Amino acid sequence: MSTNGKPVSIAIVNYKTPDMTRKCLEHLYSNVDLNEVDIWVVDNDSQDDSVAYLRSVEWINLIERVPETGEVGRYSHAAALDCVLDVIETRYILCIHTDTFIFDGALVPYLVNEISRQGAVAAGVVEQVHRGAVRAAVRRSKYAVKRLSAKICGKTVKPPKTLLKSHCFIWDADKMKERGVGFSGGYNPGEFAQRSFEATGDRVVTLPTGRVFRYMHHVHSGTLVAQGKHSANKRRQMAYAHHVG
Repeated sequence: MSTNGKPVSIAIVNYKTPDMTRKCLEHLYSNVDLNEVDIWVVDNDSQDDSVAYLRSVEWINLIERVPETGEVGRYSHAAALDCVLDVIETRYILCIHTDTFIFDGALVPYLVNEISRQGAVAAGVVEQVHRGAVRAAVRRSKYAVKRLSAKICGKTVKPPKTLLKSHCFIWDADKMKERGVGFSGGYNPGEFAQRSFEATGDRVVTLPTGRVFRYMHHVHSGTLVAQGKHSANKRRQMAYAHHVG
């Protein structure tokens, strides 16, 4: 499949989450204008039912990747995103997780408009979930109290989150290629690239969590639950069951 002048490629990494991946793609097919985006899915050697399913989906570009020996977790995820970055011709690359469900396709033009309007190299959210106005305010208040207490005691507190989360962030692929950076190189996918661009004064925009979550839902740690982890975390188990079944 060619890009046909489309402005955006959506990149998804699959690893042993067959049911969730199917749900993620169903949301994309139903809600996103496929005339405006290319869908790329990288399978990180899942060796499960999801591989046969992905091979049967005609409207995606599938990359079957074999990770290097000893490659784990977030590093494997970042390397998979780099595989997409290397081959796309679109100006922008929008990365989502298999536990990110887009229920309103207006998310894509919104993100493209924001990164373009603000002259940014990347845009996204720094939170995994949308807690709502009240919970967010309580969270900010607790942080303020903690920071004040630490200052009085002569201690330091971690600064507020500034790293864009890879469950939903959009990047200017052309600028990444010009700089020679990808999603690898840091502890989290995109971390090295973000810090590199910020160091030279390029804009990285944090978008309002509430606005972005108008168009999508992120099942917090859904990929880990799908892989049999977080079995003792009832809240995350219930969230997975509610959204995936």
